[in-house]
Amino acid sequence: MVGTVFAKWLEDAYQDRLHSLATHGPGAIAGYYGVTLPDDGSARVTLNGACGLRSMLHIAESCGLQVEVRANSKGRTTALLVLDVGA
Repeated sequence: MVGTVFAKWLEDAYQDRLHSLATHGPGAIAGYYGVTLPDDGSARVTLNGACGLRSMLHIAESCGLQVEVRANSKGRTTALLVLDVGA
């Protein structure tokens, strides 16, 4: 669930940087699990957060973001701290 929520936020906030990852045309983007550039004429890159938070963090790092995951004593994610360090 955390991966899905983070993916939605990343998709909305950093569409321009996500688009820069899409250099191979429609379909899945090589090297990035959970990233797709639709072939319906839309230039919008979509993220499938169900692929997991780790995959979404890899994508975020590739977009120039530094993400720190905070968890409680039971290991459940309580916060994601995001720092924009540039692309």
